[in-house]
Amino acid sequence: MVSGTNIVLDKRENTHGPSILLDVEEPDRSRRYKLMMRPGKTPAIVAYFSPDGIHWRKAQSEPVIHANSDCHIGLYRDPKTGLYQSSFRTDAPDRRVWRSESEDFLHWTRPLLAVEPDANDPAQTQFYGMQTTPYGNYVMGWLSMFNTWESDFKWSKMDGTMDVELTYSRDGYCWHRLGQGTRFIPLGEEGSWDGQMLIPATSPIFLENEIRFYYAGTPHHHRPPYINIGNECIGAASLRPDGFLALHVDEEWGELLTRPFAVHDAPILVNADASRGQIRVEICEESGQPIEGFRLKDCRPIQENGTALPVQWTSGADPSKVIRKPIRLKVRAHRADLYSVSLPNGTTSPRYWEFREARCLNPMRDLEEV
Repeated sequence: MVSGTNIVLDKRENTHGPSILLDVEEPDRSRRYKLMMRPGKTPAIVAYFSPDGIHWRKAQSEPVIHANSDCHIGLYRDPKTGLYQSSFRTDAPDRRVWRSESEDFLHWTRPLLAVEPDANDPAQTQFYGMQTTPYGNYVMGWLSMFNTWESDFKWSKMDGTMDVELTYSRDGYCWHRLGQGTRFIPLGEEGSWDGQMLIPATSPIFLENEIRFYYAGTPHHHRPPYINIGNECIGAASLRPDGFLALHVDEEWGELLTRPFAVHDAPILVNADASRGQIRVEICEESGQPIEGFRLKDCRPIQENGTALPVQWTSGADPSKVIRKPIRLKVRAHRADLYSVSLPNGTTSPRYWEFREARCLNPMRDLEEV
């Protein structure tokens, strides 16, 4: 670090595209903070350790991944497998996202291509990198979209803007883009501090009633050398929990029927904005037939905006009819936005970002994993 400043790695290290991980599962406290970056013009990725996020040392003298990544490196630790996961750019002349994983942060697998532009993308689109983080059974990704100029005919394009698109995966390698072509975090107005480039932070922050996304913004587009470019700033965007997409219903009624699952406890929570209309829930048998006492007519209408609205019944319904057996939920909405339905299943303080999906083939196995 540089004494008297907030600089922890100065220009002697030539930091390029760093990402930092606070590894709470690491028993060696001198390695609790982990960092990956490409130092300056070193054509490879180097790992660092720190006890406090301030005082850093190289994990080893040699690079850990031989990939010439000059973009922001993605980094997280899988909570199920314990493996470290990294995303980065390689030596390919255009920009795509590659992936590698490690058990010890020192020995990494051979990079594999994970995300690249397809036939539905404009010809000028490239991917500058992708930040990733676990979210329940998924891995969410913040894909940096490099929108190059049509007038730039060079093979290695350097002129353009950057914004962010949302992606998701179940395994970290097979990726899907949510609303392809729609920007998750768009550029600001022309001439504003974030009007030309957005670079997302390593991971969002999960708060009780908000997901917060920090990012760097610039008033200049991507075109080195950067001289007299104006102020570069840090900003934030926010989203409600599970707010990545919603079942949106206007004047007509909309209905959703879940696949079968099983639970230990009956409470149901709804994340929705029903302040302009209402939402009702019905519990059904596996066949889809409603269970007495849990019909739509027995459900008190939800007419609020909240992230954990309890579903309540008017008839003193017997919970023994719906627990420890295959059931399905039917959700009916009118003039409302439904983001998610969750079942705490006995958890006193559930975290929305640590959810588990119901099994697809054998709903009774859900009971074995609680």
